[in-house]
Amino acid sequence: TLHVGPVAAGCDVDLLLAAFAARWPPIELEAGPTGQSDVYFKALFSELRADRQDGPILAAMQQAIASACLSDETGEHVPEAIRHALAGYPLQPHLSLLYGCLPSQLRERLARDEDLRGRALRFDTIAAVRPIPGHADLSRVAHWDVFGHRRLTGARAS
Repeated sequence: TLHVGPVAAGCDVDLLLAAFAARWPPIELEAGPTGQSDVYFKALFSELRADRQDGPILAAMQQAIASACLSDETGEHVPEAIRHALAGYPLQPHLSLLYGCLPSQLRERLARDEDLRGRALRFDTIAAVRPIPGHADLSRVAHWDVFGHRRLTGARAS
């Protein structure tokens, strides 16, 4: 999933996902050491390292989706405050392995025992998620509405 911030009402996310999926190939990222934190949605995680080819693809995806969705059906752009918030949201690829509120000793042991360091992880689908009605954030997977997903089918540049 790529965080792109609030989406204007006129943005056709499914159309965007289809266009991006046809353009970009599956992405392979190298897992860094497994980490842990007291943040609910990042209790156990692995930072992902993009190579020279896949790093720019990820950044281009995030920027293209954000740019396409930052104006409403009248062509008016969303408020500057939203754009400013997006600019402050750096692309930090990671794989959340476990969500939850766990004691620090347990998180530390799990991170040590389940280290993904050096593994190649292949991502072949792009998805759009939003909070379900009645919820304002995406910190709990149970509150996600997956409203679009596409398999990445583009050709890898040689």
